[in-house]
Amino acid sequence: MKTIVLAMISCPILSCTTERDIQADIVDATLIKVEMVKRYPNAQEKWLTWSTSKAVNYVTVEPANSNAEIGMVRKVMIRK
Repeated sequence: MKTIVLAMISCPILSCTTERDIQADIVDATLIKVEMVKRYPNAQEKWLTWSTSKAVNYVTVEPANSNAEIGMVRKVMIRK
């Protein structure tokens, strides 16, 4: 019984001591392409393609009535 209690107490204590740092950089992404798509039969949405200076592309989905212009800049996180 003592070993079970000891294990139950030590598990949360050991999990709190580990470090978890975010290994990412925040960079600027530029909007390079806007597409209108139909993901569902009755709803149109915009697919926005973003590109960073490190040649990483991101795709986001936004409502059709959102204002998005080519060349807009947004902050994104990229792995180190």
